[in-house]
Amino acid sequence: MWQAAHTHEAKYYPKGVDGCRYPVYVGGGYNKDDATVAVLTFRGGKLSMRVLSDNPDTRWTLNE
Repeated sequence: MWQAAHTHEAKYYPKGVDGCRYPVYVGGGYNKDDATVAVLTFRGGKLSMRVLSDNPDTRWTLNE
């Protein structure tokens, strides 16, 4: 997984979108209404990510 962006608009693109071989998470802005926080966990050889947000449209869970 790679995390990098500066668009201030939260988005999640599943693996395979536009030919990308991995999922892409773009973080939200710095205001409370737009902000997102990603929690990455690696357990038992599995990577998971939870994106937390006050906005239900920008909450995601990824298990790879």
